[in-house]
Amino acid sequence: MFSEAVARFLKDRTASLAHKTETEYNRQSVTLIKAFGRVALDKITPAHVYRYLEARGRTVAATREKALLSAVFNHARMVGLTNATNPCAGVRGVGSRRDRLVSDAELAAALAGAKDDFPLAAFLELAYRTGQRPSDVLRMTRADVQDGALRVRQAKTGRQVRIIVEGALAALVERLTKDTVGSIRLVRDEKGQPLTLTAMRKRWSAVRTTIGADWQLRDLRPKGATDSADVASARALLGHSDEATTAAIYRRVGELAKPVNREIAGSKS
Repeated sequence: MFSEAVARFLKDRTASLAHKTETEYNRQSVTLIKAFGRVALDKITPAHVYRYLEARGRTVAATREKALLSAVFNHARMVGLTNATNPCAGVRGVGSRRDRLVSDAELAAALAGAKDDFPLAAFLELAYRTGQRPSDVLRMTRADVQDGALRVRQAKTGRQVRIIVEGALAALVERLTKDTVGSIRLVRDEKGQPLTLTAMRKRWSAVRTTIGADWQLRDLRPKGATDSADVASARALLGHSDEATTAAIYRRVGELAKPVNREIAGSKS
């Protein structure tokens, strides 16, 4: 039954999941089990998956639930619970791709607006220059700076990234480590205490209202990717396993192309 496959999937995968992902999977599985729980795996068809999306209003949330359904089914096939084909194959959901690109002028305006909030200004620049997720930026410590590189273990994927500390990043790291505040975090509050993502979002909300910004903290990661020298550099910075993901989602500017300048045969000059 599908409910048994979900239980096996969560049991086998929980240890490797980030806390946020585990929470989302547990929440999504409740909705999926209501629909498919008592159905045998080999009885679930693409038509059932399609009707599920239609019943859920074809929302982004439903699409993410379909992604979990697909993951559960693939796991069930792997561990021998079924030999049936994944019913999610070919069933399209609603895309949730974000394509907001923060310009240099917008980032400069944000840094200027945060001039009286050093923790926020430090966070914004560090997030941009390292291309890391906001939660990973807040976990960066002085000890992570080793042998000329900033070491990051990404909470979402467990992947390790080593970012060369040079140029503007080196100057930033120096500013963040030169004081004597008793804190190991590179980004901390005025008392040297760690900051939560909720607290940082609250600080950013106040500044973005003041300067009229409409972008989010998560948009700094794709800006870092877009401003990297090339897709290969962006992939290494973001910690992706392949360039396709980087190019399709995080590089938010097209290649610079030349127009067709040849003369049109038979036209008058």
